[in-house]
Amino acid sequence: MDHSHHTSITIDLNALRHNLKEIRKLAPGKKVMGIVKKNAYGHGLVGAAKGLVSEGVDYLGVIYPEEGITLREAGVTCPILVLGATLPEDLPQCLEHDLELAILSIDHLHEMEKAVSATKLKAKVHLKIDTGMGRIGSAWHSSGAFISETLSADFVEIKGIFTHLACADLPGDSFSSEQVRRFEIVLKQFEDLAGWRPMAHMAASGGILHYPETHFDMIRPGHLLYGVLPDTGADQILDLQPVLSLYTKVVFVKKIKKGETVGYGNKWAAPKDTHIATIALGYGDGYSRKLTGKGVRVIVNGQSMPIVGSVCMDQIMIDTGETPLAIGTQVVVIGKEGNHEVHVHELADLQATVPDDVLSGLNWHIPRTFLKTT
Repeated sequence: MDHSHHTSITIDLNALRHNLKEIRKLAPGKKVMGIVKKNAYGHGLVGAAKGLVSEGVDYLGVIYPEEGITLREAGVTCPILVLGATLPEDLPQCLEHDLELAILSIDHLHEMEKAVSATKLKAKVHLKIDTGMGRIGSAWHSSGAFISETLSADFVEIKGIFTHLACADLPGDSFSSEQVRRFEIVLKQFEDLAGWRPMAHMAASGGILHYPETHFDMIRPGHLLYGVLPDTGADQILDLQPVLSLYTKVVFVKKIKKGETVGYGNKWAAPKDTHIATIALGYGDGYSRKLTGKGVRVIVNGQSMPIVGSVCMDQIMIDTGETPLAIGTQVVVIGKEGNHEVHVHELADLQATVPDDVLSGLNWHIPRTFLKTT
């Protein structure tokens, strides 16, 4: 059965391809792990992953086992690393779906051994080293025992070793250099113990942009792939193209008189007689209520029009001036039309947050259409 949706998202796979090419210019010859965690930053897990695989990424990175399992069930066969902490009960399914796992500690290694004994499969692992992020992983200054015990475990196959930068979005930050120093100590320790070194990876988007010394053997771009910078104040080092556009439709129109109010709390009053259009979008769809009263505009028929009144759970009102819009008219909420553009950076700045927050917060049930030309 076909269902019509007032609100929709379009994903431009040509822009995704373009961004990947731009990223590769900064790290020539390095392997690439395309990060598709959290529904590919709101872009659609399976569609984005398949788009990246078609462009030759070496790995995909997810945060939860269920994301990797979903990709396997969708026919994705390239290596997939679960970057986050995996609970013991999830380990058997991970092994059965050939997911590579971040191993976080000696205790985690022992839990993995129990899962392997139940499945008779060997676990492919990447040792996670905490060099200062303070989130997950084995502390860099006491990782010798962790490395030794993992090397001696015959139920694992060590594929990589990795860490994560805490301040990569800040160019020239001394703590990032300190994390590199710590990681290199651990890599040397591994080599001394094993006589070889697995694939090392450290750089996510910020590291790719600002710290070439963190590129090691593989880079892990996330938001750069989707055309947004790690923070809205970063220099435009790359020629990135936005991948996601968000659309909705006009569902109601009316004319109001000067002084009449619109929305919860009577926060906006018409400065003159005008037309109001209600659109089918709200904070229940991931369009933040924090944008209320921030001067946000949308694009309708190539014209920029302001949002007025409070952002509701499922409806927003726009002031269309002298123009009464037709029911069903398309509204561009994020994206470009004519000479106007609403960029996710703009929405992030108005909420005092990062673009990732805006994109990943878009409701996963909004239908996504993936577009690509050859």
